[in-house]
Amino acid sequence: MRILRIVLPVCICLLGLTLPVRSQKTNETTQHGIPGYLDPRTGTFKPLANLAPQEEPEIEAATPSPGDFAVTFNISVKSSIPSTETIACNFNAQVFGDASGKTVTDSMTVAATRSGATATCKLKMFYSWPLASPNTDLVSLDYQIVTGEFVSPVLPIRLSTQTLSSIKVPAIGATTTMTIAATI
Repeated sequence: MRILRIVLPVCICLLGLTLPVRSQKTNETTQHGIPGYLDPRTGTFKPLANLAPQEEPEIEAATPSPGDFAVTFNISVKSSIPSTETIACNFNAQVFGDASGKTVTDSMTVAATRSGATATCKLKMFYSWPLASPNTDLVSLDYQIVTGEFVSPVLPIRLSTQTLSSIKVPAIGATTTMTIAATI
């Protein structure tokens, strides 16, 4: 008990002495005041030279790159999907590699016309992408064919997703025509 009476006040005293040190913020990102130091020889404050903020690299101005994708899906229906079930086609185009660092994605979904074991989707998707480097950018293309709950609340659900080859950004105002043969 006697040791506790001595050790406890000593610990509390040491804890009290460390509070000023612990209360200082060392990871503060904003700086207040004038940066500089106190010269111990003269006792005067010496401000640091003004450091000009670093300039960020200049990003090229975005140029609109409009055009169209005209896509026809010829679908062979091999799955057991009721003939009354709606089949939908979704087409996606995503630009990557642009100097602006932005991601640009366009997507369109249309319903198919169906006749027995075949279905056809036709879509024309307009796009206008604000690109800083359209001459070097690439477009990633993919599509999905969906039925069931994705289209209406009916089972069975069928989903087929395919990635197509990447292409260069089409010329301004161009229509990129594609025919896709798919089986679900």
